[in-house]
Amino acid sequence: MTEHRWKLYLHEDNHLNANQRLHWRPENDRKQVLRSLGRAHGRKLGKHEKVRIEVAVSYPRRKSRDVNNLQPTMKYYIDGLVDGGKGILPDDDDSHVIGPFMTHSGERCDRPYHYLFDITMTDIPY
Repeated sequence: MTEHRWKLYLHEDNHLNANQRLHWRPENDRKQVLRSLGRAHGRKLGKHEKVRIEVAVSYPRRKSRDVNNLQPTMKYYIDGLVDGGKGILPDDDDSHVIGPFMTHSGERCDRPYHYLFDITMTDIPY
């Protein structure tokens, strides 16, 4: 099984949180940023059929967090990887993507005002 690993630094102004209640316009802007980042990174990865995605998150500040609130951030990033079937995967449904499984890294991000998503994508036999 092939494993790909990369780091995504994301400024805190561009993350999406399940608890946020943003106006539709700023929320849509963030979604577009995340999709664009996923699309750009997907160009480096080549085609895949089925993958498992694990993400370790480092936060900008030390305080209590709920890592699962960041699921919307990864959802739109993965949408960019798929890019409507033109990206690295045919679709982001359950038959092609397992996860993302998110955990807290236990560390603080080394860049001020940024989240660090340490992403591991493993190919799974289809």
